Amino acid sequence: MLPLTKKQIQELASLKIKKYRDRQGLYIISGLNTVEQCVSGPYLKINKVVIENGREPLLKSIKLPGHAIIQTCSAKDFKKISDENTPQGILLVVQKPDIDKKRWYDSPSDILYLHEINDPGNLGAIFRTALWYGIKTILLSGNSADPYQPKVARSSAGSITYLKIIENVHPEWLSSLKEKNVLFIGTDLKSGQPPEKIAQKIDKPWLLMMGSEAHGLNAGLLRLCDHIISISGKGIGESLNLAVSAGICLHILTNKP
Repeated sequence: MLPLTKKQIQELASLKIKKYRDRQGLYIISGLNTVEQCVSGPYLKINKVVIENGREPLLKSIKLPGHAIIQTCSAKDFKKISDENTPQGILLVVQKPDIDKKRWYDSPSDILYLHEINDPGNLGAIFRTALWYGIKTILLSGNSADPYQPKVARSSAGSITYLKIIENVHPEWLSSLKEKNVLFIGTDLKSGQPPEKIAQKIDKPWLLMMGSEAHGLNAGLLRLCDHIISISGKGIGESLNLAVSAGICLHILTNKP
């Protein structure tokens, strides 16, 4: 295992910033549990593994591909690269996947569309929840949090490498899915029906559309919908956390009778 050079450390530390992730086509997945969970993902292409000096035994619990490049650095330099408050001493430098936007929908499947979700913690939690319920494709609108920033990757618990994530999806582009016989299901705070009732009407692949907690889906997106879901509550509070709402909707839609 070779040590990282000073230049490599600077380049990896810059991946905390989006423009450098875009420029290098790389992002970082950090934390032992997240690394363990993500290594079998179909969208994982490891550029290198970075291990803090003295933490080499951590590698024994991770099923890395045989060709993986492993490099080391000091604890001080590791903190420069990782955004964790308490770094765990191991991270992956991963190539961003290259997904063909023209051919991404190659077979009937259920899809999640997220509109202007800016909170990286929420976004990562939704990725994790979506994968749990069998969703494999996620569409993100413009003005969304960068799905490849460290906090999203970490809060996704490694699910980011199992998902086909398509960024900067324009609402007008969604209309092409109508031609593929996809059912559009939107979410709204008050104007919809209970998810249990909507689930009974589903007889083909669907697209679930969710907006931010602050603004929801705009009128144009709601007009695209065949059905609209609202989740009623019985207690006190303005609304549910978005990731919780996504979990409720996905649980009911994917477990319909």
